[in-house]
Amino acid sequence: AEGDYDAFREAFEKNSGRNITSEVRILEAQLLMDRGETVLALYSARDAFSREPDSLEARTMLTQVEAAFVDSA
Repeated sequence: AEGDYDAFREAFEKNSGRNITSEVRILEAQLLMDRGETVLALYSARDAFSREPDSLEARTMLTQVEAAFVDSA
């Protein structure tokens, strides 16, 4: 999983963050959760939801990450 996130970040930076979609932010949130980076995952999930508030996938990811954040407190 560590290599997955590194590859994601490299591709993200090559793109200079242009045209970021909620799907990209959801993927980022999942990869961050896999790494145990709950706070960073929360930022990504919130960004995904703010970009596309009607997306069930974005809402589900945000709910999962928020629950993990509360559990870690």
